[in-house]
Amino acid sequence: MRIIAGEYRSRRYDGKIPPGVRPTLDNTRETVFNILNNYISFDGVQVADICAGTGAMGFEALSRGAGHCVFIERSRNVAELIKKIASTLRVDENHYKIINNDALKAIPNLTNYFVSTQIPEHSIKLDLVFLDPPYRIKLVNPVISLLLENSLLSDDAIIVAELATDDSMLSFSGLELINSRIIGDTKILFIKRK
Repeated sequence: MRIIAGEYRSRRYDGKIPPGVRPTLDNTRETVFNILNNYISFDGVQVADICAGTGAMGFEALSRGAGHCVFIERSRNVAELIKKIASTLRVDENHYKIINNDALKAIPNLTNYFVSTQIPEHSIKLDLVFLDPPYRIKLVNPVISLLLENSLLSDDAIIVAELATDDSMLSFSGLELINSRIIGDTKILFIKRK
């Protein structure tokens, strides 16, 4: 896994990736961030990488200037991998937190996490969310519902959701689809607050 741009550009993690974890490929990540550059400035943004896997999306955002990233990962082994990758990439520990929990349990408690870490009040809401759950468990819609129900999105928040090409996303009040891409068997949706 290689960071494409920013402070950690060209830093790599070449260790073993556990079976079942599918890191976002470099070219896909580059496409996603090229699109995001049209909609968001990364400087100081609050990021969540949900169903994080290797954390590649969150680390890329941190490299480009994001202020903080919360990685949510259910698997203990994969959460440990994110920690190892962060160390290898030399990411400042003050800029990220790994929450080893199921996304649907972790999200309602994110506000408490933000308060406990003394993140400035204006940063309690998420500006950028990466959501890439295993396709078979269909978590995209329930996670977005929870983010909205718990008022966790900033006014200009963007969600980048990865789904199987034959999967669909519900229409949510207050959100609009601003862009999309199909890469192989993956559909990437860029969703913004209206």
